[in-house]
Order: sequence, then C-alpha cells, then structure tokens
Amino acid sequence: MALLNLETYYSFPNIDSTNNSLKYSPDNGENWFTIQIPEGSYEIRDIYAAIKQQMRTNNHYNDENDKYFISVSANSSTLKTVLTLLSGGLRPTQLNEAHLGF
Repeated sequence: MALLNLETYYSFPNIDSTNNSLKYSPDNGENWFTIQIPEGSYEIRDIYAAIKQQMRTNNHYNDENDKYFISVSANSSTLKTVLTLLSGGLRPTQLNEAHLGF
C-alpha cells in the first residue's frame, strides 16, 4: 500500500487576536486609526481587501481616482510583501511585523 497523492488546505488562521491590528494616519500623524482584521486564514490580497474596506468605511481614500493611502502587494521574485504609503503614516503593529515583514 502506498500514498500516491495528498492535498491539504491551509485551514488554520494566520490572523488572530494577537496580530490583527494595523494603525495608520491619513493626515501625517495628527490622527491615528486602527484597522482590525477578523480572525481567519488570509492571503496577501485578502489582507489588502480587508484594509481597503475599512479605509473606505473611514473615508480614507481618494474617491476621485479610487486610490487608497496604503497599498499592499506581493513581490514574487523576493517572496516579500510590499507595503506602500501614499500619504500619512503607519505605526508598527503585530500585523505589520508578523505578516507584512516589518
């Protein structure tokens, strides 16, 4: 008897209550806001979608060209996450450090 194939899915959460917050400032540090991402198993694009949804709720995006003040993407060459701040600021949090490489 031999095992010919095994497929498993990444089903345990990589975001939980210990690493689910991101603090940002849309006005260069005058006011700070916290984004909370619900516990779950996330890809980078899913983390970015959750960030964008909460920034839209807070009206912290440029509605003229649908640009957000934070951009999150993957660099497939280095296998790292690229976080781009278009304005404002970002405070290090466990989400940044653990999942975005800070």
